[in-house]
Amino acid sequence: GPKSDSTVMRKRYIESMEAFIAKPWVANPTVRGQAIASLFYAIKDDSMYPTDHLVALAKQLISAKINMIGAEARYGWPARALSERHVELALSEKLARDGLKQVGKDMDDSPGIIFTSVGDKADALDRGEASMHDDLGWVLYNAGRYTAADSEIGRAVELDKKSVGIYRAVGRLRI
Repeated sequence: GPKSDSTVMRKRYIESMEAFIAKPWVANPTVRGQAIASLFYAIKDDSMYPTDHLVALAKQLISAKINMIGAEARYGWPARALSERHVELALSEKLARDGLKQVGKDMDDSPGIIFTSVGDKADALDRGEASMHDDLGWVLYNAGRYTAADSEIGRAVELDKKSVGIYRAVGRLRI
């Protein structure tokens, strides 16, 4: 039957973004990086998006030149998306672990992040690390390593007791 306009437009958006990213040359590599991040965000939870395209896009996201993208987007999103499909689990775990190392560096390197106090910065760092522990926990869960997953997600709860997403992971893990 007929498809809704939003379905048609989404398909056109994805095709256009993939075509732009595949261009052999662009004047500004940062624009390609932003396109990669935008497309990845749009498809990361889409189970109908081809797995081989998701893997390729995740690898491009890791190495893309992108201004102002944090560890959660560069490392956490692809780690979780790949592990949800049970592909590239070793890469997913590596990404989540690399993201944990990168959280603090991102905050220190970004002049656009302004904190009103040392406590605010510490809280932001805890939230960032909690998110990455949650992602790592979910990768380990999808790899069948339940004890390690519980440990990582437990660490996430210790760092951020207000994140609904982390408590959702606890619930999914401990059912």
